[in-house]
Amino acid sequence: MSALNAWYYRKMAIWSTLLKRDEMALEYWERVRSLRPGDSQVVATISHLKAAGGNRREAIALARQALDLDPTRAAY
Repeated sequence: MSALNAWYYRKMAIWSTLLKRDEMALEYWERVRSLRPGDSQVVATISHLKAAGGNRREAIALARQALDLDPTRAAY
């Protein structure tokens, strides 16, 4: 069931972003992260949203975490 929930939350996060509902998108990405804590792409996405929202310190910490999770994806 958590796989289905993660899929649903990811889709809602994407649509929220497309509709310029950044706070809602961040909430959905955080839900995805709670279900998939080892997914470096999710952590990187949250990092980008935090940076866009002005929370640069947390964004940097999350970017480092994303790199720690998957160093092969240095494009973060």
